[in-house]
Amino acid sequence: MKIAEIARELGVAHILEGTVRKAGNRIRVTAQLIKAADGFHVWSERYDCELNDVFAIQDEMAAATWEPTKPSWKAGTTGTGGRRRASPGL
Repeated sequence: MKIAEIARELGVAHILEGTVRKAGNRIRVTAQLIKAADGFHVWSERYDCELNDVFAIQDEMAAATWEPTKPSWKAGTTGTGGRRRASPGL
């Protein structure tokens, strides 16, 4: 399934994709934010941390991915009905 198809089905303008790898007590998370309309990679980053820091990395990633998408959100909407979606895998 292509990024544009997934975004259309979910009703979103951007898709966040990535991987999580574990080695001992450390994890590496790679993430990229993709604009669904044209496949442009808006943002990408790699995070390395100890497993006990995983929530700090999750917060950092959430803030980093939110920033480039702010202009595409309509004033007064949250896109999730005011609810936060859980982050599976983290």
